[in-house]
Amino acid sequence: MRKLLIFTLLTAGGLPSTSPAYIAVQADRLTLCEVMLEFPTIVVLEMQKGDPARGAYLFDIKEVLQGPAPKQPVRFSLLEDGKVPSRIGKLAKSQQIVAFMGSPDNRSLIVTAGGWFLTQPNQGWERFSGFRDDFRSLFAGTPTQLIEAIRSLKGGGIVTVEVHPKGLGEKERLLIRYDSDYPHRRWPTLPRGFSDRTIDTLRKEFNSSSVVVRQQAMLAAAKFPTLEENLRAGMRDPHTEVRLAAIVSLGDLPALTAETMKELTRCLNDEDRFVCAMAAWRLGRLGPVAKSTIPELLKALNDRDANYDFRPHRAAEAAEAILAIAPDSDAAPKAVQFFLSNRMLNDHRIDSEGTRTAAARALGRSGKVASAALPDLTAALKDKLPATRIAAAEAVHLIGGDEKPREFALAVLQVEISKGELATRIQAIRAAANIRATTLRPALQKFLNDPALKVHIAEALQRLEK
Repeated sequence: MRKLLIFTLLTAGGLPSTSPAYIAVQADRLTLCEVMLEFPTIVVLEMQKGDPARGAYLFDIKEVLQGPAPKQPVRFSLLEDGKVPSRIGKLAKSQQIVAFMGSPDNRSLIVTAGGWFLTQPNQGWERFSGFRDDFRSLFAGTPTQLIEAIRSLKGGGIVTVEVHPKGLGEKERLLIRYDSDYPHRRWPTLPRGFSDRTIDTLRKEFNSSSVVVRQQAMLAAAKFPTLEENLRAGMRDPHTEVRLAAIVSLGDLPALTAETMKELTRCLNDEDRFVCAMAAWRLGRLGPVAKSTIPELLKALNDRDANYDFRPHRAAEAAEAILAIAPDSDAAPKAVQFFLSNRMLNDHRIDSEGTRTAAARALGRSGKVASAALPDLTAALKDKLPATRIAAAEAVHLIGGDEKPREFALAVLQVEISKGELATRIQAIRAAANIRATTLRPALQKFLNDPALKVHIAEALQRLEK
């Protein structure tokens, strides 16, 4: 086991840095998946020795959840105003914490039982620089729960976690679902065992003073088409999480009234990124019925704030909705060009790899209407990021490219199936199944007995047989 030695720094004052957007903005604008995209290394640390008086703690690197392990011992300071903050000071032997490391400005995010905090480098040391309680809005569980969530997401899974957004009591929590296939989405969900409500009970709960009660009532209302008017009113709730829950519940209704479509269109301009994005998602699911919303969806392609929309994923939802609603319209080429811009598939700024992957996936889901993107997607088969290469390969086949690019795409998937990080190998396996790549059956069968891959391989082979 390699060791991390955490000592006291005697110097004071912060260091200037060029902050990457994900940790420079408020965390209520982020998902856990996006934080994972920012940090190339995520490790589990287990405490071995501690000297609280000096702020010195010795940790083993217990597990590498993502990327390369630190090459050299890393020294951290956990002192603030000469003492260890009380929320950190009770670290015990064998206690595990999570460290997100390697961001472009070398800052790290540390998660202990006491919450999230940042460290900054100073003369070869990593120094405590303050708590980031806003990160509880994207994850508010324990380090052990975070470890399990990261493992699941890295394995291509879906997780449900506790969050503590602004406006809730200290002990109140909501549940959010994260999906590794849609890293930029935030799905509110009900707790396990949530009891069924009658329509009368829900109507009372819609007016509760509790954000938690209102949010859960909105989610529970998905079973009752007669409550569409109440869900429409929920999209004007003062709390973001309630508005988001109302939109997600509308996704389960078989049809929507013109009044609800108008309210969804208004939500495209909501101050919250996730409310905007999910409103576009719901409109897209309506298909041609929602053609009247195209002008507002086109407006939603525009940037709104350099920090808020550093990665324009809410605009991307609008572009994908346009392609689903009006594939033969004059708006469709504009949506495709948005995905090909230097803000999406051709965004090569530092720390924007996840944006390129998201663009390739969205173009692939859009199918033949995105055929103009094939040259750029073919070029993306050589992207430096494996996830982008895999997404581009899948998209080339889903859209229906020429034979040579399709063969190149299959070769990319075959390579990615056989080597690299577990997460990207799983992505390649799923992509092969999604495009019904029967020629890759031998490449898949080769790893059928691999303990980490056998479940995913079996599922893929089963899909190829259909």
